Amino acid sequence: MAAEWVGGFREDGFPAPVVPDPMPPRLASPVKDAGGMRRPRARAHRHLDNDGHKSHFPPMSSPFPAPLLERFRRTAAVAVVIIDDPERAEPLAQALLKGGIDLVELTLRTPGALESMRRIRRAFPAIGLGAGTILRPDQVAEVVDAGAEFGVAPGLNPSVVVAAQKAGLPFAPGICTPSEIERALELGCRLLKFFPAESLGGIRHLKVTTSPYNHLAVDYIPLGGITQQNAEGYLREPSVIALGGSWIAPREAIAAGDWDRVEANARAVAELVGTIRGDTLK
Repeated sequence: MAAEWVGGFREDGFPAPVVPDPMPPRLASPVKDAGGMRRPRARAHRHLDNDGHKSHFPPMSSPFPAPLLERFRRTAAVAVVIIDDPERAEPLAQALLKGGIDLVELTLRTPGALESMRRIRRAFPAIGLGAGTILRPDQVAEVVDAGAEFGVAPGLNPSVVVAAQKAGLPFAPGICTPSEIERALELGCRLLKFFPAESLGGIRHLKVTTSPYNHLAVDYIPLGGITQQNAEGYLREPSVIALGGSWIAPREAIAAGDWDRVEANARAVAELVGTIRGDTLK
């Protein structure tokens, strides 16, 4: 037997569509527990942001320890390096330190990257040494073992973020869109790599993309296409805790052992940081 129509009818005589009753406010669809009883799903926990507004994101504490964040703010420039020969690791670090840069992101793009990291950590234990291009969860344990103090990636891979959190490695995933920023915030990240900065539109794109999240006190490290010539705009942006630069120690300069060039580049950007941010760092 056909089911009896329980809805209403329109003026033309045709059945009117049935609109289901909405769920109660802030109550998700019910589920059944082990005994078959229906109960509401747990609501997403809400937190307060820095202005006291409700937020769906975790608390505003950063997985980066305060001393490391202060070093990012003070140095304001991270030398992003690719080392092909581990023998170049120690003299590279020495040249950067002589020029005034004590933050290094050593990318995992060569077979000798981990050995280079170990050598720098042994020779210069006080340097701020990070591992870049962490693309897989298993690499987290490798860089921690090699002495990395923090980790960075070009993109946002939740499995890598979780692995870093479990290992206690401060980690900055790469983002370039609002959706990626929100996913990173949901995962508890508060320091993000903005990549590739220049090809996306530079400092203007960074400001527009990140402005909806300014009240959440998120910090960014822009990287990609940044040079000594365009670094000033990034350093003047309050949300930029530091910029990343491969121009400071180019791959070819490292391979050639041109430490004078590396030191000069490091000194130039360190002086630029002092000129622009000197008053705020006192």
